[in-house]
Amino acid sequence: MKYIELPSGVNSLKTDERGYPYFEYLDKPFYLHEIAAASSKGKFVDEKHNFSLTVTESCPIKDQLFVEYMPAQNKPSEWVEVVNGLQKEEENKKLRGSHRSWVETDAFRFLSNGSKKRVEDARKEQKEDRYQKGPKSV
Repeated sequence: MKYIELPSGVNSLKTDERGYPYFEYLDKPFYLHEIAAASSKGKFVDEKHNFSLTVTESCPIKDQLFVEYMPAQNKPSEWVEVVNGLQKEEENKKLRGSHRSWVETDAFRFLSNGSKKRVEDARKEQKEDRYQKGPKSV
């Protein structure tokens, strides 16, 4: 996945007749697959039009628009979405928060102390068993 910074004034993408996404800036179309291919060290530089864009693997946490783009070989991308950096980070926080172990959930809080102790002991025992087994032989 690539995150391509959109220049100021560009809020949406267009698609050409072949299905390739692009945006127009300075009266010139800039194709996402060309930007992703031509970028190096996290930057796309267009010296002819004197501007540069950030191209990264993870979404920067900025109040700015980025294109979430998954390149595809020899065909148009199947995943293109315009995202705000701050909103994307909020979504990621919610997603990370939803992947908690069972011991941290609300249901665990309502168990009696004896049941909690048994659950914690069983989890410790499982963890120790995993460490003692070592790598599986082939």
